[in-house]
Amino acid sequence: MKKIYALILTLILFSTGYSEAAVGTVSPPSISVTKGVPSTATLVYRLSDVAATNCEYRSSKGSFIGGTSPLLEENPVALTVVIPSTINSGSATETLRVSAGLIEKALRRDIRTFTYTRVFESVTCDDIAVTMNVTITVKGEASAEFGITRMELYFENRRPEITIGRNTPDLKAFADVRFAGSGLLEGYWEVDGRLISREFRHLIYGRSVTLQSPQVPGLPTFDEGSHVVRFVITKPVSDIATPFIVYFVTPKEMKVRQAPLLLLVPVEGGSAKAETKFSWEKPEGANIFLISFYEDRGGTPIFSAYTREPFYSLPGPVASRVFTAERQYFWKVVGFDAENQETSESDKRAFIIN
Repeated sequence: MKKIYALILTLILFSTGYSEAAVGTVSPPSISVTKGVPSTATLVYRLSDVAATNCEYRSSKGSFIGGTSPLLEENPVALTVVIPSTINSGSATETLRVSAGLIEKALRRDIRTFTYTRVFESVTCDDIAVTMNVTITVKGEASAEFGITRMELYFENRRPEITIGRNTPDLKAFADVRFAGSGLLEGYWEVDGRLISREFRHLIYGRSVTLQSPQVPGLPTFDEGSHVVRFVITKPVSDIATPFIVYFVTPKEMKVRQAPLLLLVPVEGGSAKAETKFSWEKPEGANIFLISFYEDRGGTPIFSAYTREPFYSLPGPVASRVFTAERQYFWKVVGFDAENQETSESDKRAFIIN
């Protein structure tokens, strides 16, 4: 008789949709991180076979656990899994950040594999709690994916700012770049938002490299006031902030031998448009030229470009984005020698953009 009652009870439970416990899975179930390199990963938590619908599970925090001292760190961000009224499952997504400090803390305890744990407790689902774990493995830098971990900019005085006289030659900026792994570094130097030169460097496994701003064309020092220098890394993609440094050019003129630079066309008050060729005479000793455009005679440049020829054709995209039709602007050219010293400079000449 007891066996018959047990069979009847089992049939009743199955016919009412009874579930022994909700099932939890997390994807990916494991991730790798690198010593000294912060890492992020997107985790998807999924609950299925939930006993009820139209309810919620909640995890109040995440915990990094490993070794004889279980708790390494806690993540106070809460997550909620909503079980809709139509199905017995739901999911939540988390962007997990594993800091370089946490990795170092684990290594100090001789832990190279630890666990990130979340416990999802039933809020209104009337079911037992579900625990989900992600295994985190610390790898060496040699096997790490190529990435930038830190960057610092400075001038020759080892500081992020410097004051110099006008036309000071050979002003240099430096970038200390720390990285993990090996790969191609791509980036560019810019001053006041204007690209100066591009950098391509294949980096083999190491810890850091020091880059130097180019000698030709160098950092411009002919305009008084403050100027912002940045080295922008375009590859590999990094979430570190791009630092900047500032140099201030005083009116005090550096003594350099100057030669006059004569502008040719457009003539004073002449017109220009997209693809117009701005030309000038080439003074002796001038190897490279910087042409700059201004909104007024005493202002700062709104656009500049380097050229090795004694002319420059105004690109169509620049003409349409930088200039306004039927308005007066000014242009000026500065010449530099092979050692990047200013050798010649023109006056500013007015022109009308069409």
